[in-house]
Amino acid sequence: MQSTYVVEKGDTLYGIAKRFNTSVKSLLDINDLDTESIFPGQVLLIEENGLESPNECVTYTVKKGDNLYNIASRYNTTVEDIKKYNNLTS
Repeated sequence: MQSTYVVEKGDTLYGIAKRFNTSVKSLLDINDLDTESIFPGQVLLIEENGLESPNECVTYTVKKGDNLYNIASRYNTTVEDIKKYNNLTS
């Protein structure tokens, strides 16, 4: 499903992506943006992927030697969920 969103003061691509269950990369691609800089009043195309947001999420910085299985185990989730919520294909 595709829609539009008018950027408001204080918005970030990350926040917009989270709100519409999509990714920053998707927003950059669909809007042909070269940078994550956005401005109030700018109209963005939104491609919602229809995924439900997790009830609770954390930000994790991948470290050397990490893999999805170990990260999933550490946070009591699944590899598939990590891939789904981060728009990973492999």
